[in-house]
Amino acid sequence: RFRDSLKELSAMEDGRAAYLLLGIEGQASVHYAAPVRNLLYDALQYAKQVEQAAKSRRMTGSHKNHGRGEFLSGFYRDDRLIPVITLVLFFSPDAWDAPRSLHEMMAVQDPVILSMVPDYQIHMVAPAEIRTEDFGKFRTSLGDVLTFIKYSKDKQKMQEWFRDAKEGRMFGKKEVDVLNACVNAKIRMESNEEEMDMCEAFRQMIEEATEQAIAALGISEAEGEKLVRRL
Repeated sequence: RFRDSLKELSAMEDGRAAYLLLGIEGQASVHYAAPVRNLLYDALQYAKQVEQAAKSRRMTGSHKNHGRGEFLSGFYRDDRLIPVITLVLFFSPDAWDAPRSLHEMMAVQDPVILSMVPDYQIHMVAPAEIRTEDFGKFRTSLGDVLTFIKYSKDKQKMQEWFRDAKEGRMFGKKEVDVLNACVNAKIRMESNEEEMDMCEAFRQMIEEATEQAIAALGISEAEGEKLVRRL
């Protein structure tokens, strides 16, 4: 089951050194305390790096020739931290209306006071904020998933996207699971299927929404069939 919050950390490295730790937060709904939550995650990662440095010094015995301050902290003058960057992926067609920085969450907005409070801002990818022409910059199926989510509430925009998209665009089971969990697409895949055409996924979503509308309106089966044909 797709969870509202999913934390995965991976090192960005080139075989010689790690340059940063990238944290991915998968959000299916707005989190109004996201800056505090992500700040805590990042702080824990930095604390872990400090602890690992101290542990490494103790294991190698290299702490014996350093000063008192270095010995007590376990983190030496020439030690350095690896940057931790958390990216929020908002798997929803809705606008993110929550604070994006620690300062925005403060009850006091006096610039003098806030100047003494370190700010923390979240980095976010939200489908509603991505321009249509920018979805093509994604190198994986994530771009198609986010596009589908962006237009999941706009049938006309979705049709325009499919009309302009390249033929043979496919969704795998993982992509279908995300869409079903995040926008309730109700896309069905056979157990032996590994991929399905995106147009078929859209057709199923429209068909399911139409059937629900027909049931809610209480119209006849014949009238419902006419409605489906028009769609």
